[in-house]
Amino acid sequence: MRSVFSLLFLVLTANISIAQNNVGIGTVAPDASAMLDISSDSKGVLMPRVTAAQRTAIVNPAKGLLVYQTTAPEGFYYNTGTAAAPAWILLGGAYPQGPSGAIQSYTHAGAVIYPSPTLSFISPTVTITVEAGQKVFLTVSQALGTYQSFVSNTESLCIYPAYTSTVGGDVIHNLNLGMCGLKVSAARVNFSVNGVFENLPAGTYKFGMSGKTGADGAGVWTNTEWGYVSALVF
Repeated sequence: MRSVFSLLFLVLTANISIAQNNVGIGTVAPDASAMLDISSDSKGVLMPRVTAAQRTAIVNPAKGLLVYQTTAPEGFYYNTGTAAAPAWILLGGAYPQGPSGAIQSYTHAGAVIYPSPTLSFISPTVTITVEAGQKVFLTVSQALGTYQSFVSNTESLCIYPAYTSTVGGDVIHNLNLGMCGLKVSAARVNFSVNGVFENLPAGTYKFGMSGKTGADGAGVWTNTEWGYVSALVF
């Protein structure tokens, strides 16, 4: 008898309505199209909260499983893969998230600023959210040139594969895989760089080709052609 009264109390206080094959919480008329209809004008639904390690440790997560990750990159994640091969995506994030070994890709093209003596991105960039332990392979090509018939050594160009955090105040970080001393004479040439970024802390980053000229390079180089940047996360 006590258990019967306990169940009745739970139903009355929770305002749960069971109508045929669907359930309503906070409503006595759950929508016919919803298996579960939760109604409130002052409260929300709290999803399970887990760390990144706890999320990836979920055994056989169902396709469509949704959790809230409390560690960076923080946010809602849902499984777009299968239980045997999960592929987690950050809702509203800049880039899909996959487990180690799952490759995602992104490509972008567009024109950007001219090279100058100040280190800057001289190609389009891609913005990617990276989990701890993931690597990023970047390949970039950009058409650059000059109007002059000769470029002196102090006007030569250095280019690098590079990244910067989207957190304000971060600087551009170059991989030591660049090329320096680049010169062209009254022509445009397609330059390319590529490299693998490892050991990045979890977070969101911009990737692209960075570059800078010598002290006399300002206004010498042109950048009127589109560049192309592609990235793989694995």
